[in-house]
Amino acid sequence: MSVFWLDKVTSYRTEDVTEGFITSQQEVKKADDAPCHYSMSSKKVSVTSGTTTIQSEQVLFCALNTDVHEGDRLVITQRNGNIIDATAGEIFPYSNKMQVAVKRDDTL
Repeated sequence: MSVFWLDKVTSYRTEDVTEGFITSQQEVKKADDAPCHYSMSSKKVSVTSGTTTIQSEQVLFCALNTDVHEGDRLVITQRNGNIIDATAGEIFPYSNKMQVAVKRDDTL
């Protein structure tokens, strides 16, 4: 889409999958290595009982036709090779792209 979108996103959604007579909930890949731009919007650090918890919120920009829905698990590969596992939040569509609120929780 954009020459500045050097990151990639793969989205996974939990769906009912039927195999024979058995239906189970499984994670299904929806978007695969779609071009995107990943950016941090805020970061919170807290320390409790010797455990440091980092909560950060990011924004993901991608094409309107990228199959990402609120609640999807996102695997974002940054241009430098770092891989980020996150959850899609509210989606804001624009005329030529969409902005996805992304949440990631890490514990050190």
